[in-house]
Amino acid sequence: MPPRAPPNPSPPADIRARFAAAVRHYEAGRGREAFELCQQVLAIDANHADALQLTGILALQAGNVAVAVDALGRAVARHGNVPDLHN
Repeated sequence: MPPRAPPNPSPPADIRARFAAAVRHYEAGRGREAFELCQQVLAIDANHADALQLTGILALQAGNVAVAVDALGRAVARHGNVPDLHN
């Protein structure tokens, strides 16, 4: 019998919940909290298109152009077929 894989510490539901919380914070004007949650999502899934996009938007709003360009560029490079990333 092969060894069992360790349980996934961050299942997709956890990622969805964290990103949904980030969006709620963003919509409530709490950019710092939204940014921190996006970073948590990206620590689990570095290619999460929505978290990359929101990170870019938040960074741009905070005046951090380098972080914004990096995050948005990564989002488009990895998920260029998603129309919302081009707006």
